[in-house]
Amino acid sequence: MNESHITFLPEGKTIIAAPGTRIIDLARLTGIDIPFTCGGKGTCGRCRVFVRKGMETLGPLSEAERGLLSPEEVTCGVRLGCALWSPVDGDLVIEIPEVQAEQLKIHTEGATIAIELDPTVKQYIIHNPGFKAKNLLSYEQLILDGLKNEHRLEQASFNYKALHELSKRAANHQDEALALTIWNDEEILSIDSHPKDGPYGIAIDIGTTTVVCYLLDLKVGKVISVSSASNSQAIMGDDVMSRIAAVTENQDNLFKLQMAVVESINRLIRDCCDAIGIAPMDIYECCCAGNTCMQHLFIGLSPQALGFFPYRPVIKRGLTVTARCLHPPLLMNLQGKIYLLPSIAGFVGGDNVAVQLIVNHLDSKSDIKLILDIGTNTEMALADSEGVVVCSCPSGPAFEGMHITYGVRGVIGAIERVSVTPGVFEVKYKTIGNNKPVGICGSGLVDAVAGFIQSGILQRNGAFKTDVDTPRLRTNTNGEREFVLAWKEETDIGRDIVIRQRDVVEFQKAKAAIQAAYKILMRKKGITEHQIGKIFIAGAFGQYIDPDNAITTGMLPPVPLEKIETIGNAAGSGARMVLISRKARREAEALAEKSDYLELSADPEFSLQFMQSMFFMSPQ
Repeated sequence: MNESHITFLPEGKTIIAAPGTRIIDLARLTGIDIPFTCGGKGTCGRCRVFVRKGMETLGPLSEAERGLLSPEEVTCGVRLGCALWSPVDGDLVIEIPEVQAEQLKIHTEGATIAIELDPTVKQYIIHNPGFKAKNLLSYEQLILDGLKNEHRLEQASFNYKALHELSKRAANHQDEALALTIWNDEEILSIDSHPKDGPYGIAIDIGTTTVVCYLLDLKVGKVISVSSASNSQAIMGDDVMSRIAAVTENQDNLFKLQMAVVESINRLIRDCCDAIGIAPMDIYECCCAGNTCMQHLFIGLSPQALGFFPYRPVIKRGLTVTARCLHPPLLMNLQGKIYLLPSIAGFVGGDNVAVQLIVNHLDSKSDIKLILDIGTNTEMALADSEGVVVCSCPSGPAFEGMHITYGVRGVIGAIERVSVTPGVFEVKYKTIGNNKPVGICGSGLVDAVAGFIQSGILQRNGAFKTDVDTPRLRTNTNGEREFVLAWKEETDIGRDIVIRQRDVVEFQKAKAAIQAAYKILMRKKGITEHQIGKIFIAGAFGQYIDPDNAITTGMLPPVPLEKIETIGNAAGSGARMVLISRKARREAEALAEKSDYLELSADPEFSLQFMQSMFFMSPQ
């Protein structure tokens, strides 16, 4: 059988491929993510790569490439990764541009809450198991009696693997201390002849775009290592609905999506373990928070029913499974446990529960709290003395740079801060890493639109004005209005970076969904913006936006800035809490039970409120 060697630059990784394997799939197998929005259908053009060697072995340009690539790009060897397949004969060298390599600025920090340490997985020491005692008790019973006498554990029992380990220890017939790793004071997971460091646990925030892994020492309840990366499920689209559609079209994609996210997590676990020199087999519990679809895909449950009304999930309750049940296996002790936080509804998952958990511990004083986790899907909760109502709105991927002409995620060189000087319309910007601009990310987009509003460049309906005297505001060759943020001489891509009229519309749709959602929640509870005691903004995007500019655009209610607090990766913080505290786990279960869900798509107010929210307010 013919084989090809495919090398990916700048990493220098090489993989042997059978003919006819898609290049983007091969990249993923080497741990490299080539981003795309369209699920590999050839419509977004985000998976551009350079073919540095072997162009002659590839077929002609696809129809998608002819429509998306400029003649200059084709001359330079640019192709779409989704349209390339490993050749029948010959080798390839593929270079992934720096922007495509997604050097993401992933926010891993979140609130740290002081809570009594009581993890589900603990290590218990039996100092004298009595193996040499002259009685007829079994070795199993001797240890169970020791647990009762020394630790008052009445319900503990061995699983088969631990019993198998006991048979080996018993053969030595020594009365030395034994260390038992036990889950929930019930199931003995492993037995060792001496006390060990740990046990260890991992908390995972499974986002649609990124995955963050926290490694904790459960004996002290502290984070000892953190790692993060892109979610490799992007091979089938950047948003939840694309991945649901992929499973609907072909059930084989369910396993592919599960494998992709497990492989992403396994790489992060390996990085965390290598950083402190422990073995993954010493990890005995994993707690996961993600939206409902991500949690389904992680454990291999089909999310197909989430794609149509009433968006009913397979399961909402918190779920504990043995690690060995996962396919492919998670890189941890296979006798350990995986716990998924409870979900609230089809599009409000365990990540929202985790965020609510953190907010409740951060602030017990405010009578009325609005909680937002802004992303491709924005989940929000409005809490008052009568309870919590939650919803999810399809804010779209604009805040992550998708569907924006020069949009990028939070990569090195992304414009993350923008200001527009009224009257003269000069632009100041700041990029991630202070590198030359390569595009604009979500926080920069919010700033830019706010600057347009404050400078009077935009009309209330979002259209660029035609009577503004500045070379930055122009009509391009396609007859579309656009505003130049950075001239080509300033950028790292050799082209002007602009915000086009269509980009403003994408932003309007995203902010209108959020604005409509919080207005409807407030109306349902009879609350005005003046009554809101606190607004908490969770997530990476929320950490970087300017709240004042977000208010200007209508993304946030007009409240005093001191009432707004960003809480970083609160989903990850909540997952860590339930990993080290059984009390927090019970609180999370109770939060999910008592949260009332409002399905906006079935609410007659939403469409009207959405259309009204497309408009911008006049600057004050």
